[in-house]
Amino acid sequence: MDEPGIAIVTRDRFLASIEARRGQAGAVAATIAAAYGIDLPSAGRWAGGADIAFAWAGPGEWSAIADRPIARDLAGRLAGQAAVTDQSDGWHLTEVSGLRVRDTLAKMLPIDLDPAALPPGAVALTRAGHIDLRLRHLSAGVYELAVFRSLGADFAGWLEASAAEFR
Repeated sequence: MDEPGIAIVTRDRFLASIEARRGQAGAVAATIAAAYGIDLPSAGRWAGGADIAFAWAGPGEWSAIADRPIARDLAGRLAGQAAVTDQSDGWHLTEVSGLRVRDTLAKMLPIDLDPAALPPGAVALTRAGHIDLRLRHLSAGVYELAVFRSLGADFAGWLEASAAEFR
């Protein structure tokens, strides 16, 4: 059987936002490294694995993406260093992959998806039309897209329409 041009899968993951308090970004990074064995990523990057990852979300800000509830654990570990907010119910996550994934996403996103410009391990904060979007390039031909849950149905419809010719 031929591989589909694009595969679209909704992911149920747990998310938390981390915002370092003034002057505490180094302490936050040290705490995360000690607790999870992951160095917090710099601008435009993400780090971690399949079970837990941290994505850059702005200066002194990161998103934690995990297979288990993570916000309470992070809040306890980062008390006094950062504000932690559970974002699990606020985001709709979709994983897209396949031979034509870049062609599909290029119809929607105003960024260069060439692996030389956006290699695996990169994060982009961008827009798909009127929808704010966080994109993680997971591996060759595999991307995770996160949009606000309230716009998830609109985004899913647009993604399906953009992918239709490649499925």
